[in-house]
Amino acid sequence: MFLGILFFNLSQKSKAKETHHCPKCDSTNVVEQDHQTTNSRTVIPNGGGSPGGGDVRLQLDMKLFLRCKNCGNGFQKQTTRTY
Repeated sequence: MFLGILFFNLSQKSKAKETHHCPKCDSTNVVEQDHQTTNSRTVIPNGGGSPGGGDVRLQLDMKLFLRCKNCGNGFQKQTTRTY
């Protein structure tokens, strides 16, 4: 339960940092409607972390389904998110 809440909070923070542009009108007023995880892996940053593996990150390759609120254009984008 705790891990689910933590993952949800981290995923919301990750979304806030990403800026997507509509390929039709170049607006940044774009919302994510859905996403599909295509791959996942664990990553240990170079030179970081403890010997016990305390600094391990989860990296997800995702296909995003986006819609422009300005012109209504729907489009897809590939991205990688690290949690």
